[in-house]
Parts: sequence; C-alpha cells; structure tokens
Amino acid sequence: MDSSRREIRKKNSRRLFWLAGLTVLALSFLISALFITFFSSNVAQMRSEQIHLIRQNSLLQKRIEEKKAFYETIRDRITEAQEEIGERGGLGSQKGLRRLLKRLGANERKVILSALPHGYPSLANRVTSVFGYRIHPILHKKRFHRGIDFAGPVGTPIVATADGIVKMAEFNNEGYGNVVKIVHNFGFETIYGHMLADLKVKKGEFVKRGAVIGYLGNTGLSTGPHLHYEIKYLGLAIDPKPFLGWKLQSFEAPFLAESRIYWRPLIAAILDAFSRSGSLHFKEKKPL
Repeated sequence: MDSSRREIRKKNSRRLFWLAGLTVLALSFLISALFITFFSSNVAQMRSEQIHLIRQNSLLQKRIEEKKAFYETIRDRITEAQEEIGERGGLGSQKGLRRLLKRLGANERKVILSALPHGYPSLANRVTSVFGYRIHPILHKKRFHRGIDFAGPVGTPIVATADGIVKMAEFNNEGYGNVVKIVHNFGFETIYGHMLADLKVKKGEFVKRGAVIGYLGNTGLSTGPHLHYEIKYLGLAIDPKPFLGWKLQSFEAPFLAESRIYWRPLIAAILDAFSRSGSLHFKEKKPL
C-alpha cells in the first residue's frame, strides 16, 4: 500500500515538474513574442522617423543651395551695377587726370607707387583665370571671378604686395581655403587664397611689402595648385592686372585702366599724408 502511494506521489511530482517546465517555456515564448513585437514596432517607428529626417534634410539642403544661388545672383548684379556706375561716372569725373599724372614729379610717383599694392604676389605667375565673368570650374555655373588665378608648384612662396595689417589668416569655408587678407592704407585690401595650411602671418600682425605670408597650395574650392589673388578698394573688387606690372616706367597704366576709382582726390590724400610725415623719399623694394 505504501509503495503504491509512493509511486503515485512520484508520478504527481513528475507531472508537476513537467507542467512547471511547460509553463515557464510558454511564458518565455510569450515574453519573447511581446519583446519582438515591441522591438519591431520601435524599429519600424525609428526607420520611419529616419526616413522623415532624411527627407527633411534633403529638402533643407535644396533650399540652402537655392538661397546660395539667389545670393550669388544678387551679388553679381550688385557687381554689375557698381561696374556700370563706375563706367558712367568714373571717366567724366576724372577729367584732367592725365594732366595731373603728367605734372607729378619722380619722388611723388615713387611715393604713390610704394603706398599702393603692386607687383606679382608670387613667382608662380602663369595666369589660369582672369578677372570677370566665367563658368566656375567646380560649380559649373556662371560666376563673377573677383581676382586672378596663378598656377604653380605647391610650396611656392607668396608675398604681400603692399605694407599692411593682416585682417584674416585662417581656413575659410567660402571657397578660399587657407586665406590671408591684408588691409592697406587709403582703402585698399588684398586677398590671397588656396594656400597651404602653414601660414606665416597672424591676424593683427603688420607686414611689409615683399614679406612671405604663406605658400601656394590647393585648398578650398580648387581644381589644382594655384593662388587666387584679389585687390579691393573700399570693398569693391578691382582688376589686379594693371597693378601686377606697375612700375615707374608704366606709372599711368592703373590710373587709366581702373575708372571706378576717383584717383585725383586719392592721389592728393597720399601725397598729403607723406608730406605731413616729412618723407617723400624711401627705398622701394624690388617687385617680384
């Protein structure tokens, strides 16, 4: 009788064990199913949000590009208007400029020449792109090129073309790459773009004409090693070409070529400034 009861208890214990095991297994499957359903739902939601964010980002990028193109167009129109104003007003308002230039003595010419940017900014002087409208080599759109590009070997020294204060010496995100901007006397500014990272000047530093400010590179929006060189007068980009070979022998060239600058009062201001300082004589560095 006792053995029979023990046998029944064993069978009941086995049944309970198996029942408990099956219950745990069922609960495990249920929890797994719930987790998978929840996780799948979250993954689907995250994917949906990701797709939405990608679409939003694409839309924003498109709008940014449209705004950039719009502002480029506006800037080009402003440049065109400035050029038209200069062409209409410049020559007529500078009546007698030739006579004034003829009257200038040798010392006065030296002073004026030395006060303004002139000469080549580098021994790399092979011109690959001139001042004016062109099809941008990377953007493939019509853009106004505000300077001259000189191709040459990477590492060719670049020098300041006039005395001045460094306004900027850093990497620029607007396409210039590593760039140096120098502010000169009498409203002039020069810009040197696409240089190597090893810039030799810092913001706020005074530099003399002929001082090495950096080295020719291929940074920013560039298709090959070159220097982008600009000259500005009161914020207006002017063609650097007449200033590159500017010497005493060709003294009148930039004045007659650039009609948007009111040269007569500017010449008077330069001569007056040097007359007050008591020096109409100083050594001129030999241009490159």
